[in-house]
Amino acid sequence: MKLLFIGALAALPFCVAHAGVSIESACYQSESSHGAAGKANAFFCFKSYRDDDAQIYIGGIVNYKNSKSSISVVYDDEVQVGEGSSEGFRRTWLEIINRKVTGQYVEYGDYDGNPGGRYIKYTGFKDNRVLVFRVVMNNAPCSDD
Repeated sequence: MKLLFIGALAALPFCVAHAGVSIESACYQSESSHGAAGKANAFFCFKSYRDDDAQIYIGGIVNYKNSKSSISVVYDDEVQVGEGSSEGFRRTWLEIINRKVTGQYVEYGDYDGNPGGRYIKYTGFKDNRVLVFRVVMNNAPCSDD
């Protein structure tokens, strides 16, 4: 019995599952001149994490420029728009602050293969504020440099 237990224990490291994770990152700029919270040209970096083996999104973070904290988002839903996957998608992420759902980011993407056509519509649940952010082809506004 001891030998069987030792054999099972020795095999345990080989039974651990391995999942690859992909990270997508993009910089977005507010579409209106007022930006978020009355600030001009609000920028944020949106990072999403995808389990490559399961082919599902597992979460993400939003980092607003000049903010010291990150906002957690969890994947909610994805809808393919049009007949082919190249037509685009609508992906919904729920904003989590202090363990409460406080808003949503709806990501619209890659219409006709044009990455510049990507944008995110943010809705804050507290005041129903809606802001639209367009992808910035140059990530420089979102970098810390």
